[in-house]
Amino acid sequence: MAYFLYASSACVAIFAIVILLLREKRRQQYFVAVSFALLSYILFFFAGNMIGLLSSVVPLFHSDIVVTFGASPAIYLAFMSIILEGERPARRYWPHFVAPVAAAIFFLASNLGAWAGLIPPLPARIVDALNTLCDFSFTFYFALALARSGAAWKRKEISYPRDFFAMVSFLVALFANSLFMFSAHFSRVEAVYYISAVLYAVIVIVFCLVTVRMHDYVFGRVKKSVPGSQLLKKSEIEMVRARLDEIMRARVPYRDPDLNLKSLSNLVGISPNQLSWYLNASLGMGFADYVNGFRLLAVERALLDSPDRPILEIAMENGFGSKASFNAIFSAKYGVSPREFRRRAAASRGD
Repeated sequence: MAYFLYASSACVAIFAIVILLLREKRRQQYFVAVSFALLSYILFFFAGNMIGLLSSVVPLFHSDIVVTFGASPAIYLAFMSIILEGERPARRYWPHFVAPVAAAIFFLASNLGAWAGLIPPLPARIVDALNTLCDFSFTFYFALALARSGAAWKRKEISYPRDFFAMVSFLVALFANSLFMFSAHFSRVEAVYYISAVLYAVIVIVFCLVTVRMHDYVFGRVKKSVPGSQLLKKSEIEMVRARLDEIMRARVPYRDPDLNLKSLSNLVGISPNQLSWYLNASLGMGFADYVNGFRLLAVERALLDSPDRPILEIAMENGFGSKASFNAIFSAKYGVSPREFRRRAAASRGD
């Protein structure tokens, strides 16, 4: 387990360095790099603590508490910079780092004072209380990030839903794991700390891999759509309407369950922001509703024309990713289940 944490720590540190070496410097890059650097140290500390490597390095005593205090707001600001698509995640950054700086000064002075024999070592109850507080800060900041993400989604401020939900999934995983680690302060089971550290390592490594695929979104190279702004001229709107209708009917891209705003906008020849604006401003619907409308019409025709074909086969053929989502969307549209819809249609035709 220790060697896995060492390897994970090294990978995360290298990832942080690579981010800082990128030519384009944006707010997200700095936040992500700092977050990963701090997480790398936390993983390193856990691994070293498991084999007793840090027991003789006095200045590093309890440094995991200090770094965790710093990592909590850093990760929060990193995720909010990404999710808010480049918007400033907080009016001021420094209030989030008052506690980490104060903790760093306090522990460094205490450790060096105790090492020099000037003051007694910190009582265990104080260290435990601070350790509990720093782990709670992880849980608090992850919960705050999830709350703000939900609010942004509700206000329709998200231009890239699929990428957004990927980031929220990581936040949920981090939040759940932080609760798991926080529970160790009550269960007093030391193994929980190390299991939680391994889970953090796995989550962070997966995030690194996903970032390679979603680098434009994570590092702020995409532009946020501005509500109410005119992103297309009148002549362009007519072009987009004709082009989009032709593509949806002739090339049936809606049959691809992985179709997203970016891939469809590439087919049309406009940016994702422009396509999102067109769908909302001209058609009064979002991307998912627009695509699902074509899927439902195709399914409806197939249910009527091929009464013996399995319903799930028809749904999957027309781009629905799962039976549950298809049934929910179909029932919301037609007011009955697909099976009942087919039965009523057959009865009306006298079959």
